[in-house]
Amino acid sequence: MTLPLDTDSENRLATLLREVWDEVCAYAERRLPGDPQQAEDLVQEAAADLVRRWHDRGEVSRSRAVAMLKTSIKRDIVDLWRSQGRRLTSPVAVDDRVLLDHLDRDTGSEHEILALLIALDDKTWSQLGVSLG
Repeated sequence: MTLPLDTDSENRLATLLREVWDEVCAYAERRLPGDPQQAEDLVQEAAADLVRRWHDRGEVSRSRAVAMLKTSIKRDIVDLWRSQGRRLTSPVAVDDRVLLDHLDRDTGSEHEILALLIALDDKTWSQLGVSLG
């Protein structure tokens, strides 16, 4: 049984979502160029997942919430592409799919994988090359 959240917790959740909304929308739109409505739909679904998680398991930090939202969006994009019969051939899709598959195996390295996904986001291949040496 889950106890109802208090007003302060609900307010913190609403504030958190307001703070990260633009960042997460931009993230989804970069991965679905030309389809802002689909990107917005995926962000809303991810936010609903975060709200359920917040209610079921308690509060999370801002960075953890952003990681959870982005991971949810990535999984939904992969599902969308599969339903459309698209091959996962873009570098971002392939690399993220490998990492997400690793995460799905529940290896206990969830935080490491999510941190890596966040670090990879918004970097060009040349920036990644410099970062990785």
